[in-house]
Amino acid sequence: MDKKKRGVEQVLYRCMAMRPEEKLLIVADSETENLGDLFYDVAVSEGMKVDSVSYRALALDGMEPPREIADALLDCDVAILVTSRSLTHTKARHNASDKGVRIASLPGFTEEMLEAPMMVDYDEMTLLSQKMAERLTKAEEARIVTSAGTDLSMCLKGREGQDDCGIYARPGDFGNLPAGEAYIAPLEGKSEGTIVFDGSMSGVGLLNEAIRVDVVGGEGLKVRGGEEAQKLDRLLDKAGRPGRNIAELGIGTNKGASLTGSVLEDEKVFGTVHIALGDNANFGGKVEAPCHLDGILKSPDLYLDGEQVMKKGKWLI
Repeated sequence: MDKKKRGVEQVLYRCMAMRPEEKLLIVADSETENLGDLFYDVAVSEGMKVDSVSYRALALDGMEPPREIADALLDCDVAILVTSRSLTHTKARHNASDKGVRIASLPGFTEEMLEAPMMVDYDEMTLLSQKMAERLTKAEEARIVTSAGTDLSMCLKGREGQDDCGIYARPGDFGNLPAGEAYIAPLEGKSEGTIVFDGSMSGVGLLNEAIRVDVVGGEGLKVRGGEEAQKLDRLLDKAGRPGRNIAELGIGTNKGASLTGSVLEDEKVFGTVHIALGDNANFGGKVEAPCHLDGILKSPDLYLDGEQVMKKGKWLI
């Protein structure tokens, strides 16, 4: 419990910069109530003003939570979303952020994450994330290539790279925990090529067999592979055509993270790239979709405007 308690304290004090007068809200769902209770109990033991709410787990990342959850998010200073499905790309989260609520989203978080990925050197991770975000902002084109078969080109012109460093101390700050990535929303309709997910996938977990996605006109139109590919394809069908939008290019910057099957941690692994399908309206894109599904690429080569910045997962900048 001591390690877990220290991890929760890291979230409350280092990441969220909680102050005594502030009201904290812990949001959980029917699949994460025990973890929500852990955060709640530590906050109570620290003498914080804290409330907790729970709801029935949603089917997909990016689906809107019940109205009472959206209302509760507007009535606090700080919110920690310990849920099984991500609320990141929802209007409920976005509206609370606009109001000035500081929010950390922890979809798929596990107690094990309170150790290595939460206890990293935040100063180093911040430098890495900011450096890569700056390079993404300057670039007009990205190309990702892997030995597994990925060869995808994206147009980044006019889009702004963003960093997720895990420190949410200012009004309206938002991000995931564990943190550690630089990311950007590529231009819709412009991505072309092939993605081969060989690490893990939202809604699927660690991959036993690679998932191949053929990208045409900015959409993942054809998904190929075994049972795991079929599962992803069903999730995309459920989300409708906007769910097939190539929504994000992200680069992991957390040296304490490792591939576990929880994309929350997996997408932060240093030396990986992740690509998302679905919603990107909340971070510079134009597509609203009822899902945001991230897939991890291991040992990638990344080129920005023709310059190689990653070689088999190793940074060259």
